[in-house]
Amino acid sequence: MGYSSEEQEININKIRTEDKFIIYCSDSTWLTKLLKIAEPIEPEYEDGRIISARFELGANQVSLRKPSKKRELSEEQRLAIAERMRNLHMKKND
Repeated sequence: MGYSSEEQEININKIRTEDKFIIYCSDSTWLTKLLKIAEPIEPEYEDGRIISARFELGANQVSLRKPSKKRELSEEQRLAIAERMRNLHMKKND
């Protein structure tokens, strides 16, 4: 069963003098991602599967970025891009 959606959370902690992040995660989606890149510390199990854990990640493994800007395209620009993609797809399949 694990945690309900309302109970699932992610906490990220960083000590300024250390080059690592400590992440606590009980969010099932992010838990899957974290399990692929780091070993769990003190995992909590339910029915043989991990439902929460802490992870230690190096500072070079964590990145914060600005949200990407949504491109405003005119209908003509959109059609031109679609045509280019069709041509690329046809060339690839030849």
